[in-house]
Amino acid sequence: MPEAVADTLMSHLLPAGWSDVARASDIDALRTSTNERFDALRSEIDLFRADTKQQFDNVRTEIDLFRADTKEKFDKVDARFEQLEAKLEVRFNKIDARFEKVDQRFEQLEASLEVRFDKIDARFEQMEAKNDARFNKIDERFDELASMKRYVITTGIAIVAIFCAAVSPLWFEML
Repeated sequence: MPEAVADTLMSHLLPAGWSDVARASDIDALRTSTNERFDALRSEIDLFRADTKQQFDNVRTEIDLFRADTKEKFDKVDARFEQLEAKLEVRFNKIDARFEKVDQRFEQLEASLEVRFDKIDARFEQMEAKNDARFNKIDERFDELASMKRYVITTGIAIVAIFCAAVSPLWFEML
């Protein structure tokens, strides 16, 4: 290389000593050291990955066991609810049947009472007709005796007493 070119080249270099200049063996040694560090780091990362994977696998296994246990418990609860529902269905069907019988008995009782009340109504109508006839006779007598006040009052009391006596046996016959 010509001296002028070498001087130009040297002027462009940083002002440092020969100790700052790296040789090929220095670069190779640095490369080897760096590769060893990266290899060690990769080994640590691989160990960390394996450990992390193992921990995640353990967690997944625990979660799967928990899910299975929970599912089993829920299945048992579902089965118990189904049994309870079946028992309640049987009981409610029995209660419904009993209510049907009670409804039928009430309908029979209602029909029976209807007949009895019709008989009572007929008797009341008969009594009313008899009482109307009696009151008509009483009214005729009151008209006849209107001039005698004391006699009318005494007669009215007597008629009421007679009426009460005449009516009361009818009440006992109905019962």
